[in-house]
Amino acid sequence: MVRVLKDEDGNVIFEGSAELEEIPKANIIITGKTGVGKSTLINQIFGEALSKVGTGRPVTQDVTQYTKPNIPVSIYDTIGLELDKERQEQTKSDMSGIISDKINNPDPVDLVHAIWYCVNAGSSRFEDFEANFIRYFRSKFEIPFFVILTQCTSRKKAAELKGHIVKERGLDVEVILTLAEDYETDAGNITKFGLDEVVDATVKRIPEFVENSFISAQRVNMKLKHEAAMGVIKKYVKATGFGKLVRRIPLINIGAAFDDAAAMFKAIGDIYGLDTNSGQVFTIVSEVFSKDTVWSILKCTPVIGEFIGDEVNGTGIGSLIKEAGTMYCQAVEEVFRENSQKELENVQYVVKKLKEHLRRIVNERIGSSPD
Repeated sequence: MVRVLKDEDGNVIFEGSAELEEIPKANIIITGKTGVGKSTLINQIFGEALSKVGTGRPVTQDVTQYTKPNIPVSIYDTIGLELDKERQEQTKSDMSGIISDKINNPDPVDLVHAIWYCVNAGSSRFEDFEANFIRYFRSKFEIPFFVILTQCTSRKKAAELKGHIVKERGLDVEVILTLAEDYETDAGNITKFGLDEVVDATVKRIPEFVENSFISAQRVNMKLKHEAAMGVIKKYVKATGFGKLVRRIPLINIGAAFDDAAAMFKAIGDIYGLDTNSGQVFTIVSEVFSKDTVWSILKCTPVIGEFIGDEVNGTGIGSLIKEAGTMYCQAVEEVFRENSQKELENVQYVVKKLKEHLRRIVNERIGSSPD
């Protein structure tokens, strides 16, 4: 659905899609020996029992692809790499085939974007075949590759194993220490750690076109989600011609101009994994942001040169979009923090909560504005 905003002379002022573009899935291969905790790592980072409730599709004899609707990530999970050389070679061949097939397919976005190799730090063992396995993929493919030390109940031993991998084995690879779940000992409880580092490191090195996909799917780093949402707002503000005085919109059309923000709202919701469609977002816009409400927001938004007679220029519309996006982002974050994953999967419940939070935030904003 394309929304077009015109001035009184019929000139197109803004044209854009009211639908969020289908964002590509981030494809991650996760591999390692049996018992290293791959499933726990996946479930903790993505907040979903992907390997249990997701759709598992055997890609090869040794690799299964896990996906779930509305989560923009695909996990390619290999069977455990055991000491059997034939099995190691088969897994290596299967992984290479998947990577090569995606490189050669006609979709330039559908690639393998990162590889996570998991090692159980509790065992303090790193086998020769593992080092050779990593060297092979590091030399053959230009894909971000991470060694993730799991079950790091002793940071000292984990740090020693990291040193062994990097220095003694001479592997040029980023190694990250993690404990995916809280661990209870006789001396006390060890709080989980390292998951945000895995997310941060992955986001920094995967292609830009799947950054938001990965950020949307992960559930451990809220700062990244917030930054991505602010980036969406910035993009839509720019699309309005923010700061330009040449285009003017009659005040009578201010509500129509605001409707274009619905696509921005959907994009923000998707970053937090809220499965609201465009129709539901437009419902929120129409019910919460009445013409009078939008007018009140615009009046209390401190930007110089908004009004020229009975018209508002690009600076004023940009200010309005920025203010609305910031308020909507706050509402989304509150709903995301205050509800369980199961509740967030109930779309009607999410829409109801978004309306409640957004109404309160808007009323507070208008009420606190200077007369």
